[in-house]
Amino acid sequence: MKRVIGFILGLCFIVFAALQYNDPDAAVWVAVYLIAAAFCFLAAYGKASRPLLIIACVVAAAGAV
Repeated sequence: MKRVIGFILGLCFIVFAALQYNDPDAAVWVAVYLIAAAFCFLAAYGKASRPLLIIACVVAAAGAV
């Protein structure tokens, strides 16, 4: 089930990235969504390392602030 959910979420993030073409800062949001998609696919197949995920969470939190 984890693999299916990760794959579906990864596809959703790819679609979200594709929908950002008309945004003024599209490059930023496309990169954010594609990185999220990559992490979904990596997590779905058990290839994501814990330190890499922690770094991504810290960067995302810093970006949110």
